[in-house]
Amino acid sequence: MSGMTERDRAAGRLLLERGLASSDALRRCAEATQERRQRGEQIEVLQVLVEQGALERGLASSLWRELQASG
Repeated sequence: MSGMTERDRAAGRLLLERGLASSDALRRCAEATQERRQRGEQIEVLQVLVEQGALERGLASSLWRELQASG
């Protein structure tokens, strides 16, 4: 999807590979993330997944740390 960052795409790949989110949930969250960024919000796709109830906050934090560590 255009407008998504490399970190967004990496998060999506991890979530799909580990069976933690469906492609539909990721698509909806990616669209919501893009819309909010267009309004000037600085938000990450993992945060939107948590807000929409598609991902537990603790798991999102763990994935965030993993993504940060991998570059």
